[in-house]
Amino acid sequence: ELGQLDNTWIIYTSDHGEMLGDHKLWAKMNFYHGSVQVPLIIRPPGGVSHRDEDALVELTDLTATLADIGGAQAPEGGHGESLLPALKKPIVGRNFVHSRIGDYAGIRNSTHRLTMNVENNVVCELFNMIDDPGELMNMVDEQNEKECVEDLSEQLRIHLAN
Repeated sequence: ELGQLDNTWIIYTSDHGEMLGDHKLWAKMNFYHGSVQVPLIIRPPGGVSHRDEDALVELTDLTATLADIGGAQAPEGGHGESLLPALKKPIVGRNFVHSRIGDYAGIRNSTHRLTMNVENNVVCELFNMIDDPGELMNMVDEQNEKECVEDLSEQLRIHLAN
């Protein structure tokens, strides 16, 4: 009504998912997709052609994006990268995204998600997000997934040490 749509950035997101009954669970108490993935819609002034982006990004990237929109540097010590390039073309995104709830930490790459108890370094979950997007088959003890478990566990330990 005020004619400000061509002068306004619209960003829709949240801090975490709520499960909404997936796996018969509610709230954020786990690393299932419905708990840790959040919506993110960015509409620049004047709009942009609709496109879904599959690259892995984190909410820390939103801080860097907001700074970029305002013409400022991202906060010092932050780990985010501006998502503005994604408005024009597909982006590579991150190799891994991480999450932590209490004594458990999760890591995800483009194909798998792993959960580990950080107090004793025991891996308790591995899901193939391509073949099993509903996270119904825990593959952590499967022999053919041993290398994946080792690789993701190591990446998670590196992340937790920093």
